[in-house]
Amino acid sequence: MVNDVERHMRPSRATSTVNVTHDLHALARAAVRLVRRKTGRPYSLMQFTQEAFAAQLRVIAETYNDGRAIGPDSEPLEPGKAV
Repeated sequence: MVNDVERHMRPSRATSTVNVTHDLHALARAAVRLVRRKTGRPYSLMQFTQEAFAAQLRVIAETYNDGRAIGPDSEPLEPGKAV
């Protein structure tokens, strides 16, 4: 299952927009800067986001999909409620 998630994390020119609260975005930005400062290595918000998505996909696959990989779904979701 891990390999399937990582396969979808490969760099691509195609990206999407995801809305998060300003507070959550600010915390993620702070975390990125913390990793850069503590490790001295390059780290981007895109990398942070991809790792966070991959981690949550693993949790959901284990919890709700009997540990099986979740396949891509290109159908748009209905609009969510504002946070």
